[in-house]
Amino acid sequence: MDGVSGITQTNHTTMYPRQININQFFRERITVFPLFSLETAATMVREINQTHEFAVADAVKGKDIKQHFEQALVLPETSPVTKVQIDHLHAMLWHYNLLPNPISFNSFMAQRYTPPQKVGISMHCDGNRFDHVIAVLVLEGGGDLYTYTDRDGSNPYRVPANTGDCIVFDNTVLHSVVDVYAPRVTLTGRFDLAPHKGW
Repeated sequence: MDGVSGITQTNHTTMYPRQININQFFRERITVFPLFSLETAATMVREINQTHEFAVADAVKGKDIKQHFEQALVLPETSPVTKVQIDHLHAMLWHYNLLPNPISFNSFMAQRYTPPQKVGISMHCDGNRFDHVIAVLVLEGGGDLYTYTDRDGSNPYRVPANTGDCIVFDNTVLHSVVDVYAPRVTLTGRFDLAPHKGW
């Protein structure tokens, strides 16, 4: 056992090539790539569920953003398999100059969406509190992430992502999660300029 109740220590290295479509990122400010296996994703969900408490996401103060999910502040050091994947992610982002080395994400939030939900979270961008890029690791799920070109919701683009994928986008990208048709769990990494401010 690896110290987390009920989790057996296995080799959770990826079975996928770690390739980032860098041209897509600079063209569209978003890209998707496989980061870990389905087995690793399932282990990360168990780890996070066993070591963190989820609570209903609070309303966003001063903004008309609809949220229908639970969230938990994740401390990677308490989740060994999750920490390994985060370390791999940082190495990739540094290699492709998407995150300045040695800057690393200092905020990780898990989101748990329960179906059916027409809107998991409505259109928004993560704002000036967060710098550089944002990474969303898809640990389980159903539900589509969409991006938009303006706040009128113009040119909606469905971002194809499966369990085990990582979605990386610029912190100014407008996006939403809609049509949650099956349980969805994600882990979002950000560089928070006000990490002690709370949520």
